[in-house]
Amino acid sequence: SLKTVATISGDRCTSRINIPSPKLWWPNGYGEQPLYTTQLRLLMDEKEIDTAETTLGIRTVRLVREKDAEGESFIIEVNGQKLFCKGADWIPSDNFIPRIQNSTYENLLTLARDAHMNMLRVWGGGIYEQDIFYELCDRLGLMVWQDFMYACGEYPDVQWFVDEARNEAEKVVKRLRNHPSIVIWCGNNECEWLFCTENPDKTPDDMRGAIIFRDVLPSMCAQHDGTRPYWRSSPFGEGFPNAESNGNHHHWIVWSFWKDYKEYENDNARFVTEFGFQAPANRKTFKEVTLASDRHPQSQVMEHHNKQVEGTERLLRFQAAHYKLTTDFDEFIYKGQLVQAEALKCAVEHWRRRKFNTAGSLFWQLNDCWPVSSWAVVDSALRPKAGYYFAKKFFSPVLLSFKRIGNTLEVWVTNDMLKDVDGKIELSLRSFVKVKGVWRKSLIVKALANSSLRVLEIEQSQFAKYDSTEHYFSGRLLTADGISSENRYFLHEPKRLHFPKAKVSARLSAINGGLYVVTLSAATFVKNLRLEILGADVMFDDNYFDLDAGSVKRVQCCSARGLARLKKNLRLRWL
Repeated sequence: SLKTVATISGDRCTSRINIPSPKLWWPNGYGEQPLYTTQLRLLMDEKEIDTAETTLGIRTVRLVREKDAEGESFIIEVNGQKLFCKGADWIPSDNFIPRIQNSTYENLLTLARDAHMNMLRVWGGGIYEQDIFYELCDRLGLMVWQDFMYACGEYPDVQWFVDEARNEAEKVVKRLRNHPSIVIWCGNNECEWLFCTENPDKTPDDMRGAIIFRDVLPSMCAQHDGTRPYWRSSPFGEGFPNAESNGNHHHWIVWSFWKDYKEYENDNARFVTEFGFQAPANRKTFKEVTLASDRHPQSQVMEHHNKQVEGTERLLRFQAAHYKLTTDFDEFIYKGQLVQAEALKCAVEHWRRRKFNTAGSLFWQLNDCWPVSSWAVVDSALRPKAGYYFAKKFFSPVLLSFKRIGNTLEVWVTNDMLKDVDGKIELSLRSFVKVKGVWRKSLIVKALANSSLRVLEIEQSQFAKYDSTEHYFSGRLLTADGISSENRYFLHEPKRLHFPKAKVSARLSAINGGLYVVTLSAATFVKNLRLEILGADVMFDDNYFDLDAGSVKRVQCCSARGLARLKKNLRLRWL
């Protein structure tokens, strides 16, 4: 407990408290999130006339922009450590804002934390979030990229509007500045990018309302905060506002412009604050808002539940690229979610391999505001899609990934931890039907702190004698600290692979206090195994995963329902 006394002079009061050996606030995955409580008492003639209390965290934040071989870096540094920002964009969780419950914020933000995310971007087309959002981000270690609420257009630069913008910014900054989770202020969403795209002969300063983002907002941030960087827009940088060589970047060539997700690997942006891929909401969520007769991918009602122009057509186009097409409603949802999951995985693994040439990957979007096919990985009923479970793996602190270049398959290890990690990698070429790999290799690795490294190159030509539609590469990294990462690389799209007719054994048993474990095994390979409990929302700690031939996997879940009911209603699905 530390005390200080300040004297009011005029209408301002300034005081400074020295905290010896402060406990620093760290983002999720890098340390703890200690918070300090500050109490203020206003005295007049020794009589208390007002009090105030606030919670804050102690940390430093800096935006590192340094010239390099690719242009200029864009790296968030906290407490002197450069961090790779992993996470998603955040939109209002309901179209009717007063209807959002505190439990909704708690569920969604805990899901983000559990998926190893360390940053959320509050999108400029939404709202300045409620206090509980920022309080939870403080406690959970979720950094916040905070847009001001301007999006996708030009704004009046007449004096009355500029004055309103200044007044709003002052109130916003004063309300939010004590939250350690907020690490950057951002002027708007996509205003300069869209303006310069539509007016290629002009600059961002020619845009109506430019004075707000160039002058007013940064001056308000400096005057009323001054502890964190301000960035003009998302995206923005020197030259064209959405360039890859500097600043931050939005990638919508994939999906919106009909390009498939392998195109992500050609994007070498410095910090990606938007990219995404649609998937349908979960079957149960749609069942709650549709009639049985509407549950067809191309029904008028289902097409209404997609606000992307030609959204359903895109869902079908990308399913056709990777999976065998179907009109079965549940299968359409299942495969659509897998396409989204694989797309996000492809992008994030690519950008994490480029660490710190790329220093952030935030996908559009975490949450949803109504039951819809959209870019969210958690639907409006708070039910995770396949993409969420994939995120738990591609955002893991230590990541093993594959990259194919021609006939060569590269093996990479990315380490986000602030310490070196010693581990062992086990690689194999496996058959869909045999327990043992037809080729195996192991190697000891040291993943240096906060780094990404290519550790091996595999020439695929040496395996030409094996049927590529019935074999795949498997990799597993196990560290001395017990951290593991596994990944697989398939030589063809799933629609071309010859999966065996599998039989999965599932045994469900109770542990204690409503905690259960499902033990799964199969004699042959099983791809993208989905678990669900009919009639109940049960959250599994893993889902939509692969099972190697002869392997055993244990998945945990919590439920207030008894063991007998869970066993009766457990359902499995796979490709």
